[in-house]
Amino acid sequence: MIKKHSFIIPLLFTALLFVGGCSSNKDDSSSIYDDEIRNGSFENGLTSWTIGGLGGFSEEDVSTIDTFSDGQPTEKVGNSFYAGATSSLPSFTGTLTSEPFNLGGVGYISLKLGAAKNGEKCYIEFYEVGKDDVPLSFYLDYDTSTVYTKLINTDFNGTTIRSLMMRHVVDLREYFEKDIYIKITDNDTGSDYTDYSFVNLDDFRVLKTAQEKNDALVERADQLLQHGEDDIDAENPVEQLRNGGFETGDTSYWKAISGDAFLSEDMVISSSEMYWGNRLYHADGNYFLNNISSGEEKVGKMRSEKFIVTDQGDNQSYATFMMGAAKQSTTYVAVNDAETGSELIRVYNKAFKDPGLAQGLVRYYIDLSEYIGQTLYFTIVDNATGDGFAFIEVDDFEINLSQQEVINGIAELRLWANDLDDMEAKSDYISAYNGGISFPISGNAPVVIEENGYALSLTVAPKVMNLNQLFNQVIVVDDYTATDDLTKNIEGITFNGDELDGDYTSFELNVGEYIVSLSFTDTYQNKTTTKVKITVVESLSYDSTIENGDFEYGNLNGWTVVSGNVNTSNAIDNASTFWAEAIPFNKSGEYFFNGWNACEVEADGYSLRSTTFTLGGVGQISFKLGGHSSKLVVRDEADNVIAEYRNYAFADVNFPNVSEGCRLATMNTYVADLSEYIGENLYIEIVDEVISEGWAVAFFDEINVYHEQTINIAEEFDVVEQYGVQTKLPWLEAKSN
Repeated sequence: MIKKHSFIIPLLFTALLFVGGCSSNKDDSSSIYDDEIRNGSFENGLTSWTIGGLGGFSEEDVSTIDTFSDGQPTEKVGNSFYAGATSSLPSFTGTLTSEPFNLGGVGYISLKLGAAKNGEKCYIEFYEVGKDDVPLSFYLDYDTSTVYTKLINTDFNGTTIRSLMMRHVVDLREYFEKDIYIKITDNDTGSDYTDYSFVNLDDFRVLKTAQEKNDALVERADQLLQHGEDDIDAENPVEQLRNGGFETGDTSYWKAISGDAFLSEDMVISSSEMYWGNRLYHADGNYFLNNISSGEEKVGKMRSEKFIVTDQGDNQSYATFMMGAAKQSTTYVAVNDAETGSELIRVYNKAFKDPGLAQGLVRYYIDLSEYIGQTLYFTIVDNATGDGFAFIEVDDFEINLSQQEVINGIAELRLWANDLDDMEAKSDYISAYNGGISFPISGNAPVVIEENGYALSLTVAPKVMNLNQLFNQVIVVDDYTATDDLTKNIEGITFNGDELDGDYTSFELNVGEYIVSLSFTDTYQNKTTTKVKITVVESLSYDSTIENGDFEYGNLNGWTVVSGNVNTSNAIDNASTFWAEAIPFNKSGEYFFNGWNACEVEADGYSLRSTTFTLGGVGQISFKLGGHSSKLVVRDEADNVIAEYRNYAFADVNFPNVSEGCRLATMNTYVADLSEYIGENLYIEIVDEVISEGWAVAFFDEINVYHEQTINIAEEFDVVEQYGVQTKLPWLEAKSN
């Protein structure tokens, strides 16, 4: 897309009118040199050029490519040009000197220059033959008010103009009919290509006529129109972002300010594109920004134009944007103070879920009311170098919204999610917009689901208990604040009516009745209190099965979070396969425990415990494990570990073919012999271990603790189908370690 830059137009008009210069008088000159720059376009390699220094210039750097490695067009003339650091290392230094020539024509030289980021170390000079110690002075391009002795790449901006070669016109009329030569110097020792510590060169020529000169100036003006940056630091900041949704089809009014994560020219893509071949991004409008094209290992920052925060009524002002991918906490959207550059707000993609919302864009709202009257800008930050989804997608930045616009927008998001026909993402969008992420609106106090006056009623035997675990069993919702963002406190506890003090993390429960008062407070200090009743009896008898061991309730009823941060409302899933490759989970029934949904940070660990059971039957238990960090632990009533089992069948091989041994999230069925504990009261704990290896995610299903007949493991198997091929997955003996 051609961008408009009004400051170019009067200059271009002046250039077209100006026809000054010198008439060629070559026949009267006594010079022994031609009035041509020999091999000025490097069509014959470095013939007629002399290399000096320590390898900064090389014959092998002459190239015919059309596009540089950073994605920018070369804009070369002819077939060949000089592409620095193609063969020689960026850190090499040296000089490149032309053969002498006689300055005829109209006294102007034209050339193309790219890269050469550091003008103090990379530059072009002109010398008169025999006067090698004093570079010639000259005017440059349109400017006849400034005298130069070095031509440097002042066009380089690190974003829209980097490697590509820009046209320059050098006014050397003062040296008309003199014998001169050109010397290019590279003293930059930067060691990486992204330092642009080298030079790209092409089309050195003496301009013979005023028309040639004007044509060259017009070419430069056209390049600036196409590649020059838009002004994002205007004296008067905008009140509405001019390209907040990237609907120009490019990054106009945005600028990469560090690193190389936002330098690709392919970042702005069509909203109609799919990821994984069949998944929608759910972006807004026709375009959005996705910096995966820069490479997940790249880091950097990009910022918006400056904007002023204005009062939208009652001293309130809000902003919104959409974000996708950005799995790592080092990748986020920030709001910065325009004067100091300091970060005022950070927003992470808390709604990220793989695979449901792996790259689906989620809308966030932020409150900018305290910054009314101040000038700010957005920064898109990508400092993630790996561990999956180390890139960011953003769209539809809007500012200066009223509170009512935010409330209406949230309501529309919830309706949109409920009506969504994208079954892969629907439940995750519903979860995100109904308690998964926080919105900056006060709303009502949290609501606790109670029965008979209590949020929870438990009957247990005497034991030591961490009362903070009660929060994980209470069902609480809020209209605008995410459950994870609620402040949770134990307000007090009574035993048989008497007030008690104690350590709530290690509380001893004796026979009697305890009433525990809990409070939930949202981010706007709206507070709700509730009560939990714990009845302690001398002893309990238990069933021979655990509640909801196969997760067919479609939720986590019967399971209690023991440690870690678990998204209990989203952990149970009904998907049959994962990713575009349709790899089977090997679930049983309709539902299973999906570790991708259970915890947004794959590296984090957690654990949940089942109801207590009395081991019966033949003493065998069976269960399904998937992922690399899954562990199933068997404990007795005193919390002692009886056995623990891991998924030793995990295999990251022959992706994605299960028939060839690929075992990632695909679960395997294990059978464990606990017959020596028949008659004892036990419980199961499912664990996502913290491991240093990849695939630190856990999947569970079909936990069966009662079998009437002995399982002959060698005869049992599961059958999964992928790409029309059925594969038998043999049951495995569980190995305690």
